[in-house]
Amino acid sequence: MNNFETAALKSLRLLDVNSNIDVFANQWVEENGLADLQDYLSMLDRLNVPYRIISQDMALTQYDYKVSVHVSDSGLTAYKRHDSIEQDQTLNAYIVLLEDTPPDKPDPNWLGSRLDAFRHIIPKVALASLVANLFALAIPFITMSIYDHVIGGDAPHELSGIAVGATLLFALLWLLRVIRSQTLATVANRISREISDALVKKLLTESYQVTKNTAQQTQVNQLNFSQRVAGVLSGPLGNTLFDIPFVLVFLVAIAALGGWLVMVPIVALCLYYLVAKRSIKHSAVRANQSTVAGANRQTLIAEISGQLGLCAVAK
Repeated sequence: MNNFETAALKSLRLLDVNSNIDVFANQWVEENGLADLQDYLSMLDRLNVPYRIISQDMALTQYDYKVSVHVSDSGLTAYKRHDSIEQDQTLNAYIVLLEDTPPDKPDPNWLGSRLDAFRHIIPKVALASLVANLFALAIPFITMSIYDHVIGGDAPHELSGIAVGATLLFALLWLLRVIRSQTLATVANRISREISDALVKKLLTESYQVTKNTAQQTQVNQLNFSQRVAGVLSGPLGNTLFDIPFVLVFLVAIAALGGWLVMVPIVALCLYYLVAKRSIKHSAVRANQSTVAGANRQTLIAEISGQLGLCAVAK
């Protein structure tokens, strides 16, 4: 065994992987060999070992890991966490940090686990939405004050003060909505990038037989999934999701000022819900039919290709 193969197997033993993974790693090394860092990373991807690559000038203490693999011109060197911190990093080009052992089974909620990293942003965006909706609720009161006091009370001298307050209100409302939109767009781009990386890595590390039997349209839909998630957060629907909880504030304001007139928006919301529910159900049926048709078409193409190959061999 060369240095890469010996250090690769040692890093897995230092990581305390189970016996099945250790046996599989030895078979992988015997069959494929490890000639460089790329081969080592391919083996880690195949074993589903979570890792991180950092440069030699970054401090190891700021990362949570179990084993560090130092990459130099002479090869690889694996250390446990408490041993790697004491090593001289100036001779290393890169450092591969093995963060944890491979999971026993795939995470059933892998999308939720990636969204958890951005959970701390939700209260901040919700607070900005609350203040923005309160500012938007103040707009009808400004209009009412103009009609009641300026026009009805014949007090034009109050108009300048109301105009200054309205200008500040609209400026702050616009600023809060821009900040919220930019925050959601940034989060959407980061989530899209992480989901795309995870999906591409999954497709590249999947067995050839499974990839071959998977319909092409299904693989394309999986790769486009990240764009759909990003579109939900960065588009109008993302802003609407944070505005919906504050509809109750507007209903309370309408009930306080208009009394029974609050039934008009309530009835409209109920009708909108019924129409949307029916439309979503119809869209789900059509999407399922399209997916089934694509899978059947892919299967038919594979069968025809196989029959043509047999006919060519027979001739």
